[in-house]
Amino acid sequence: MALPFLRKKSEDNQRPKRYDGVIEAVRYDASGRIALARVHERRGLVFSDHVLLTREELIHRLKAGQVFVTGRRKPYLGNAFEVYEVVRLAGTPGQEVVISGPANGSERDHLNVPLF
Repeated sequence: MALPFLRKKSEDNQRPKRYDGVIEAVRYDASGRIALARVHERRGLVFSDHVLLTREELIHRLKAGQVFVTGRRKPYLGNAFEVYEVVRLAGTPGQEVVISGPANGSERDHLNVPLF
């Protein structure tokens, strides 16, 4: 049985060929906003071990044009990831929410990744 946060997108043409980071897990605060995101950052041709980004850091990087996707590292393949969805900002400026997948009109952040 596949878990919803581990599903693959069938539309391969909508996934970016190059991305700056892979978000593999997230922690939300009591109001439903991202507190921390566990990310593997691209460093040239390879990816880093996981780093923790706050919501503000993630939003700053998304506004700067960096591309993040949700996914997970393939076991025993260090630099290979299963990529699921593109992470983006939705909502009005100043009240953005961080989402992956279709926009649901919610005022809460939502990424389809496991919690940590």
